[in-house]
Amino acid sequence: MSCLHLSVRVINALKYADTPPRTIGALLHMIRTDQLTEVRNIGRRSLAEVHQALTATGFDVGHTNLI
Repeated sequence: MSCLHLSVRVINALKYADTPPRTIGALLHMIRTDQLTEVRNIGRRSLAEVHQALTATGFDVGHTNLI
């Protein structure tokens, strides 16, 4: 997850989620099952940041409802 270079705010929000993602695969699973939108302190800007970071790293998140 550190290779995504997410902001401290997003990292902290993910860390305190009910089921915190420990891998990029777990984060992608949260996105695809709409769990990420339910995490406290993850709003529209944080979702856009996660989407941008995953896309920049080479992950395909184009078919998700992130933004």
